[in-house]
Amino acid sequence: MGSQVFPSSFKQYDVEFASVNEGFTRIRSLSEISNKETLTLTDTHLEDVGHRQHQYYASKLPWVAAKIRSLLLPLLKLELPLLTWIQKLHTPLLNFYFLHTANLGSHTFYVIMLPIPAWFGYQDFLRDFIFTFGMGIVLTGWIKDSLCLPRPISPPLKRLTLSHYTAREYGCPSSHTANATGVCFLLSAHLYMGTLNFGDNGNKYLILGMIWYWLSLVIGRMYCGMHGLVDIGAGAIIGISVVLFRLAAANFWDHIVIFSNGVLAVLAPFIIIAFHYTLIILHPVPVEECPCFEDSVAFIGVLLGLDLGHYLLAHSPWKNSDSLMPAVVPYDYSQLGILKTIARVILGVASVAIWKTASKKILLKIKPIEIHEECYAYKNRWSWEIAVKTIVYAGISICVVGAKILFQVFGLGVDA
Repeated sequence: MGSQVFPSSFKQYDVEFASVNEGFTRIRSLSEISNKETLTLTDTHLEDVGHRQHQYYASKLPWVAAKIRSLLLPLLKLELPLLTWIQKLHTPLLNFYFLHTANLGSHTFYVIMLPIPAWFGYQDFLRDFIFTFGMGIVLTGWIKDSLCLPRPISPPLKRLTLSHYTAREYGCPSSHTANATGVCFLLSAHLYMGTLNFGDNGNKYLILGMIWYWLSLVIGRMYCGMHGLVDIGAGAIIGISVVLFRLAAANFWDHIVIFSNGVLAVLAPFIIIAFHYTLIILHPVPVEECPCFEDSVAFIGVLLGLDLGHYLLAHSPWKNSDSLMPAVVPYDYSQLGILKTIARVILGVASVAIWKTASKKILLKIKPIEIHEECYAYKNRWSWEIAVKTIVYAGISICVVGAKILFQVFGLGVDA
């Protein structure tokens, strides 16, 4: 990387951009690369997309997307000296820390966290939280596949990641940053509004935890060579925007989902399904193979299932007697105690695990699919494979909300 901390000229990086661009005009498909056993966690530059000559993308992208891409590419070059300097700070301890804290912004982490507010009586926060995360994934994936902007160049940067999967995505905007910013902003908003309150000390610790969480994820993305300032800035804007939109539109949308009656109550399930599947249909097709669309389908399914689950619960005999929160899964520690609380979580997790394991197998027994190596984003949006994924992930949310019925059956419910 040279002995200079900040090179006086960007010429060397222009040369590196050019050489990488030329190399990637001959790159093989991701399906071939994924089978290459010699890949290591720092060799993921071999899989990067977005590094062909700009003219290649300009010829395939809509002119607006191509124009935006051409304006942002020079900014990505300007970031390289800073990102190169950050690489000089690498130590084994920091490498371990930032590699593993990155998991706190992963999709798996948020799926694990999904049931917690649901089973402890936080209906409104649950809906805000899932929308913030799910729509953050959808929007960042949509923009990534629209602009086809590369991650920071590796080499000269050394890429640190525990997941080759995420390294195959385009770079801008940063999904990790959108998730972290959105969740922290949402928690702050609920603390301010008083809808979340853990006492003075509890609130202080939560705020400190949010600061640590956000800084660890955002700084970690640059430290690991996964993102630059442009990616992070765009991700932060998306995270904040999603929260503001949710808070502004919550009453309107939740009225349709939870509080509808009459004709609207009959139409509501069709409105919910049509809205969410439209998001799948409108997702752009990337120029190169990129896994963003597959993630988007999964979390559109989660959003769809949450709305359908709350609709079904709010319009069923099991609805809560509280007219302000008819779809809530009530919780009261004074009624349950520690053992029943743990039992609720175990039962709920078991129901989700059983659904996740069995549902796909059953659906594929009903109508098998032909296995192709085709990139997921290139598949027909009405394909059975996409429908199966949507149904499976929608079922996860329905299981989480529907756990209220299981809790009552097994004596773990709460008198509302």
